[in-house]
Amino acid sequence: MSPQRSQTAPIPRATSTSVPEVESSTQAAMRAELHSIREERVDSVAYSLTLGRKLRTTGSFRQS
Repeated sequence: MSPQRSQTAPIPRATSTSVPEVESSTQAAMRAELHSIREERVDSVAYSLTLGRKLRTTGSFRQS
């Protein structure tokens, strides 16, 4: 008796994109997202400081 071969389909291979290129693309996307978050944080801090100044000078949060 001879051993039987498996009749399963061949395993698909990865595309030609190399791992460093994929990592670089992922890192670039993460860097852009982090930059956006930092900009939002700066804007929020600036807005908070502006509200604090208005509160100290006018005694209310009313926007002008």
